[in-house]
Amino acid sequence: MESSKLARIVQSFKRHTTIEYIKMVKQNIVPPFDKRIWQRNYWEHIIRNENEFFRISEYIRNNPIKWDRDKFNGAEGNNVLESSIPYNQEKWMV
Repeated sequence: MESSKLARIVQSFKRHTTIEYIKMVKQNIVPPFDKRIWQRNYWEHIIRNENEFFRISEYIRNNPIKWDRDKFNGAEGNNVLESSIPYNQEKWMV
């Protein structure tokens, strides 16, 4: 199944980057982070045309601006990691 291949790739990427991060923390290259480095799950979406690419790019580009309102950053809302819009109905999804 193709989705299991993608899951293994993402799992491997997260594992290897976490190991490298821990090494860099131990060497005092980067500061320690007291929460999770990676979010638990991910969503994949195949970009099928230029319009989808533009909308998804805008979503990715503008999402960090909302971090100050995210509940994982001590605020009330949670606009960065968990959208209030139901999955598959966000603006960038077709």
